Amino acid sequence: MAERNAAPICKRKARPITMMKPTMSLETFFKQYQKSYSRLDVAGVTSRFTVPFTATHHGDLTCWPDMDELEATTASLLEWYRSQGFVHASHSLESVQLMGNDAASAVVAWTVERSGQPPWHYHTGYHLKRVAGQWKIYGVVQHDTAPETETTAMA
Repeated sequence: MAERNAAPICKRKARPITMMKPTMSLETFFKQYQKSYSRLDVAGVTSRFTVPFTATHHGDLTCWPDMDELEATTASLLEWYRSQGFVHASHSLESVQLMGNDAASAVVAWTVERSGQPPWHYHTGYHLKRVAGQWKIYGVVQHDTAPETETTAMA
């Protein structure tokens, strides 16, 4: 049996690992997100997103490759919320799974108070990563009753 010469699989110069200092906790991030959401502030909400952005809703996956399309969709969604009597949103950060220093998943319980109507209660899963040291949402999963389902069911 002939002996094989083992060639190195990968040789590259080692680079120092640099980590950006975290600028805020996820709780602080979601408090700021809640403030923008409560104002139905499109720019404030989308400033916490990064692209490509994905959303899973009723089992369907949608992807926004650029911020302009994501902002337009967010504006339509927040306008629909306004038409449903949206007054204020509050949240509870139910779980966080950190994956190193720059990635995380979180589950947030939301309560949306509405004018003259019952509040909405729902959960959303978020996938986050750090972009230039700031937490940004790159994906959401609506995994229980979404507000429009409750509204339709009550009609």
